[in-house]
Amino acid sequence: MQIALEKELKDRLDVHEAAIVTILQRVMDIIDPPALPDPPKKEIGFQVKEGKARYVVRRGRNCSLQN
Repeated sequence: MQIALEKELKDRLDVHEAAIVTILQRVMDIIDPPALPDPPKKEIGFQVKEGKARYVVRRGRNCSLQN
């Protein structure tokens, strides 16, 4: 009789232990989620946010090098 009772209690304990382990794993996943990647670092200094200017050298009648 006592052996049967002991076996039944161990079986119940195994079932409940597996359920408790599963619950604790899920709780730990919620508490400690995977780490997010670091945000990109901002550059230090003055940043120009406009297009490059077009510089054109004109050679023609107003050029003083022709004389």
